[in-house]
Amino acid sequence: MFKRDPNNSSNVECKACGSSLVTRKPDLQKHLITDKCKKALSNPNRIDKYVRGVSEAKTEIQWAFITVTRNLSFLLSDHVLPIFQTMFFDSKVVSSMIVNRHKTEAIIDNVILGAAEKNVTKGLQNTFSICFDHSRDISNNNEFMLTGAYFEEKPKPFIRRTVLEVLEQNTTKAEETFDTVNSFFDANRISFQQYYINYD
Repeated sequence: MFKRDPNNSSNVECKACGSSLVTRKPDLQKHLITDKCKKALSNPNRIDKYVRGVSEAKTEIQWAFITVTRNLSFLLSDHVLPIFQTMFFDSKVVSSMIVNRHKTEAIIDNVILGAAEKNVTKGLQNTFSICFDHSRDISNNNEFMLTGAYFEEKPKPFIRRTVLEVLEQNTTKAEETFDTVNSFFDANRISFQQYYINYD
């Protein structure tokens, strides 16, 4: 639900509505029930801002997925469409596509990451484990890497391990560290009544 604010290292940014917020649990909880945030979360047409028809949408999302999973440059999206149109000149889908770096980034941020986040949140509704460790960045701030592992049955049974969040705070006190981790679970409405924490 929240990610690091690129314009303010002390704040987080709401992924739904783009608001910049201080990392205090009460403020984050209060924000989730504001009209602005609820409207952004409940809007079923958010995808329409970034994609066109059904066939074009699938192709544009597939290209964005390839871009992020293969670690391709977003600048490539500004040049790839003429290549597609030359290679697939008889394709109605390709002729109707719109691909550029801004759109590719928007699809990744608002469609692909949203779907991935829902899958992870769903997986964490059952038994899971979390692990976190910290290091200091160039600004001498503590960065906590919070990772999780949970069981998935489909498409085949396996243990999925994923980075849940990178949390920032300027102290390593146990109580404040717990509050920081706890705010992540509260903000994403994940219960961790049954869990195991591994401190490395």
